[in-house]
Amino acid sequence: MNSEHKGAFKNRGGARERLIRLLPDDGQKLARYEKAIKDYTNAIQLSANDPQIFADRGYAKGEQGSISSQAHYYEEAIVDFDKAISLLSNKMSNELISKLSRAYHNRAWNKEQIGIDAVADYSDTLYQLKRVREFVLDEPALTRLPRNAGGT
Repeated sequence: MNSEHKGAFKNRGGARERLIRLLPDDGQKLARYEKAIKDYTNAIQLSANDPQIFADRGYAKGEQGSISSQAHYYEEAIVDFDKAISLLSNKMSNELISKLSRAYHNRAWNKEQIGIDAVADYSDTLYQLKRVREFVLDEPALTRLPRNAGGT
């Protein structure tokens, strides 16, 4: 398989997820998310440095946790968001900083579901959103904001 296959798996996983959200809960949502996760996993095997695939797979795992109320899905989602964040850290483009902000937010949400303190992740979400504004508007005053105002 090549990078063309990676895109196909990534797109198929995303299409499955969008479809799952539209369908009524017929008791099959967990299995459908599992298929989407397998597509994302196949894409990761072809391109282990694509943070968006890790974030997408993490989102799907978090949805499995919401459906099943099983903590291990949230824990697996957090691992995927950790990887996406590590791949996105220190990137300086509006799009990548925005993705980093969403990854922090989604990791925080999954942490909250299993009782882990998520204040630092929410703080990092806000920090990354401020970086987007700084990058787009070129407002150097924002650079004076503390990196981890939430106590991390």
